[in-house]
Amino acid sequence: MSDNERFADAFNYYIYGGKQVIKPENLIDPHTMTDFDKLHSMLGDVMELIKYQNDGNYLKKAVKEKGENWALDIDSVNMVNAYTTANIPINDAKEGKVIMCRMTEAIREEGRGEGRDALLIKLICKKLSKGKDQTTIIEKLELEDEEEQVWAREMIDVASDFGPDYNPDRVFEAYMELQPKT
Repeated sequence: MSDNERFADAFNYYIYGGKQVIKPENLIDPHTMTDFDKLHSMLGDVMELIKYQNDGNYLKKAVKEKGENWALDIDSVNMVNAYTTANIPINDAKEGKVIMCRMTEAIREEGRGEGRDALLIKLICKKLSKGKDQTTIIEKLELEDEEEQVWAREMIDVASDFGPDYNPDRVFEAYMELQPKT
C-alpha cells in the first residue's frame, strides 16, 4: 500500500465503487514530510505522529514544543491509532479532545508492560529450553493473577513449537498472529 497508485486504486474500488475520487498525486506520505505545519490543521499533528511512531522520545519532545495543552480531537487520535501501534486511549477525552501531555505517561506505562511481557517471554523460552513443563514454568514465574497465568499458558503453547532454540521474538510474532484482529 506504499505505492500511491495501488493505494488510490484499491480505495477507489472498495470505498467509491471504482469511481476515481482519490488521486495518487494528491496523496501524502508522512514518512517523507519534513514540514508538518504547512497542513494548518490537526492533520499535521496526525502525520507527524505517524512519521515518528517508533521514536520513543518524540512525544515528550512534541509536548515540550507544542505546550502542555496540546490536544487532538478524538477523530485525529483514532486516525493515529489506526495507522500506528500507539493505542492512545480516548476515554480520558475532555470536550472531545485528548490532552497529549497526559498520554506520555500512559504510553510510558504501556511500554513498561510491554517490557515485562518481553521479559516473561524470554523466561518462558529459557525454561522450555531446559525441558520444564507448563505447570513448572507457571509456578516459577510466580504469576498470581489468573489473566496473566492464562496469557503465560497460551505463550508456552505457542513457544513449544519453536524448540530447541526458542527465539523469543519469533515466539511473540507467532503469538500475535493467533490473536483476533480488532
